[in-house]
Amino acid sequence: LMPLLGDYFVGWESDTLQSVVAQILTTRGETLAAAESCTGGALSAKFTAMSGASDYFWGAVVSYDNSVKENVLGVSHNDIETHGAVSEQVARQMAEGVRRVCGTTYGVATTGIAGPSGGTPDKPVGTVYIAVAGKERTAVRRFNASPMRDRAYIRTVAATNAILPSKWRLFRNSSSWAILIRQKSMIPIPPTVTALAISELFGYFKKIKGLVAQKDATAGNML
Repeated sequence: LMPLLGDYFVGWESDTLQSVVAQILTTRGETLAAAESCTGGALSAKFTAMSGASDYFWGAVVSYDNSVKENVLGVSHNDIETHGAVSEQVARQMAEGVRRVCGTTYGVATTGIAGPSGGTPDKPVGTVYIAVAGKERTAVRRFNASPMRDRAYIRTVAATNAILPSKWRLFRNSSSWAILIRQKSMIPIPPTVTALAISELFGYFKKIKGLVAQKDATAGNML
């Protein structure tokens, strides 16, 4: 099954997204710091809940107010005024800022609209920008959680999904693990479901169905 699973594979048995990230960081001797707005520390808690987290997770800044984004992380006041606190520009600067402040290999940042208020037509409730900064570049992704869900749900899902682009940015070229990458939708991934995200099962079965159909067609042509 491994060739079919490909990038949808995350880990084995009790592995979680954060434990896989932690293992790779530890193996490489690299470090991570977080700058959180909408997630309010939930992302950091995923790492610090594990024993020995200080070996690779050095710290976090919960920059809920824009003044903290500006004064601590160095986010441009003009960019906040022009693009808004929930924007690609601000997420990028948050990740780069926390990496600089903490002196880590990587910085990850979240900024979004958890609701129930604050949404706009362009940025509805559930809009979240996640950025990961490294030495060479910074990657930013926009995710959209369901605006029909409550605030706690959106925050939890945002924190979970923040680990996914982190892995994409940090470890995509790693041959040790196949990494789960999702860039379109956000769903919570229970700790007990780490091999496949539930929302990806349909794509997985479609892939199998396609391979079976291709095999049947090939067999038919040989008759």
